[in-house]
Amino acid sequence: MMAIHPDQIQTINAAFSPTAAEFAEAHQIISLFEERPESGVATLNGKMVDAPHLKRARAIIERVRRISERTNAAI
Repeated sequence: MMAIHPDQIQTINAAFSPTAAEFAEAHQIISLFEERPESGVATLNGKMVDAPHLKRARAIIERVRRISERTNAAI
């Protein structure tokens, strides 16, 4: 995404930022796999999660970190 004016950055970040629920779930997924590194599958809230979910969770955390660094906002 590209902004023409600096006032657009906050709106762009809001549109592309994960929700608080997505961020929390990403942390839960990462924690599940850190607790059981030998496992390729886990269950979260009654749903199966596996490697693609872990990859997406890591991407969400990274996206929030980058936005936070650029905006000096707290996660």
